[in-house]
Amino acid sequence: GWPQVLTSETNNLTEVVEGLDITLKSTGETSLTVTNDKEALKENIQAVVDAINTLRGKIKELTKVDSDKEVSSPEVNDSTGLLKLQSQFTWQMGSALTGNYGVQLMTTRLKNLTAESADGFVGRANKDDVINDLFTNWAQIGIGTVADESDPEAGLLRIDEEALDKAIEEDIRNVAELFSADLEGTTNSSDFNVASVGTRAKAGVYDVKYDVVEYTDPDTGEIKTKLGDVYINGVKASTDSAFPGRYTVGDLDNDAAGLAIQFTEADLKAGSHSGQVRVKQGKVGEMIDFLTAELQPVVDQHTENAGTIPRLIYEYSDPKYGIIAGIDKKIERETTRLALWEQRQRAQFNRLDTLLTKMNQTMESNAAALGQLSSSSSSS
Repeated sequence: GWPQVLTSETNNLTEVVEGLDITLKSTGETSLTVTNDKEALKENIQAVVDAINTLRGKIKELTKVDSDKEVSSPEVNDSTGLLKLQSQFTWQMGSALTGNYGVQLMTTRLKNLTAESADGFVGRANKDDVINDLFTNWAQIGIGTVADESDPEAGLLRIDEEALDKAIEEDIRNVAELFSADLEGTTNSSDFNVASVGTRAKAGVYDVKYDVVEYTDPDTGEIKTKLGDVYINGVKASTDSAFPGRYTVGDLDNDAAGLAIQFTEADLKAGSHSGQVRVKQGKVGEMIDFLTAELQPVVDQHTENAGTIPRLIYEYSDPKYGIIAGIDKKIERETTRLALWEQRQRAQFNRLDTLLTKMNQTMESNAAALGQLSSSSSSS
């Protein structure tokens, strides 16, 4: 009945209203109204979009190709000259990271992250479906990438305010979850609920299959039902006598490791049944995971687990193995080569100069001898 009487050992109430902490100051009566702050939600959404656009804008700046940039004609060495000519022109028109494979891969991942459905969300099958999610991705609530290359904001996210307002009116909780859900467990079954997602389960949708068998109560002779084997994400779940009706994924190699569901065991019908558990992760959490992975440092010169940015910095600036160090070494080698070439040229020039001097002396001697010979012939 109403009013419902609640008891608490402290003046801090944390489970009366979901997501709300209440501190009691004194005895008395009051009313509490909880409303959705739509404008605050829109401001937070705008802040998330702005942050992503800042990152996309920086990538765009570092990888853009300026087709109007003045370039010099490159030297052509191959038979046709066309391929090298075009590639050199493109290179001169590019920016610091134009064509970098790592940055291209990171850009693709970032675009997919904002375009794909959020992990653990399942779209509704029809208009009568009230169990599944009305919205599963940002495009459905008016957030998408500007595709028109002639638009100054091409490649950035843009919010359709009218579509977003409509989505918030239709299901504000679903819209908020698309951004902020943090490994929240839900189910589409009335036979069980999510007891815990643990600390290892990943976001996603997990199938649950279970058998309910009939048996005769030895004391009353009544026909009753009980749970048989329960499988979650393809593996048999384990039970704990301390928590009757609770089944947990114990396989640590499974994506659902640690996920626990709780059966009510009341009015379970005999037969084989199935359901789903959805562990939801909003796009903000996905973005955090993405950036965390992209910023993993290079450890002991091993780059296989490093993120794109640390790997680029390492590959360019490492004092021993980096590209810049390699260029410095090439410059050093070229400087040494040129110095040796200069020495050889000077030595050859000196030898040539010596030979020319000797040749001049020989020619002068020959000329003098010929002159004397001519004088002797005339006297005779």
